[in-house]
Amino acid sequence: MKPETQSKIDPVCGMDLSEYSDVTGIFHQEKKFYFCGKGCEERFKNDPERFQKEPLIKLTNIWKIFSAGGGSALGGNLGGAETKALRDLSLHIWEGDFVAIIGASGSGKSTALNMIGLLDRPTSGDIFFNGKDVSKLSDDERAGLRSKTFGFVFQQYNLIPWLTASEN
Repeated sequence: MKPETQSKIDPVCGMDLSEYSDVTGIFHQEKKFYFCGKGCEERFKNDPERFQKEPLIKLTNIWKIFSAGGGSALGGNLGGAETKALRDLSLHIWEGDFVAIIGASGSGKSTALNMIGLLDRPTSGDIFFNGKDVSKLSDDERAGLRSKTFGFVFQQYNLIPWLTASEN
């Protein structure tokens, strides 16, 4: 019997590896799993059942394109410049993970955080929270989820000095 082959999506971090020919893979319960590197492979080996479930937060093929001037409401570009802030971002964040998003200025860190925190909508792609597609929720539904589920500490936090930490 030939083992079943799974798609080339790293089950730990969510990276799409289909364009890479030299990725490592291991078999687990007759399925082949591919990994972007040793870190993801080791995490999988330590708890393979965990990484076959749904991650807490999952971004799939997220694109965010900003149009400057001349952009149409339908996303077309009528002569204005386009900035591709995110290009096909896929990411898994598992419950209990500590995640740091690092990169050069202008690399899309804040845009990615705005997607994860439901502060902005992707141009295309899907965002899942606890297995539910939240990228298509209404503004009110997104606000409700943010107020009950997500917490933010902004870089420019603008605290009011005469209020306590709780009041702020």
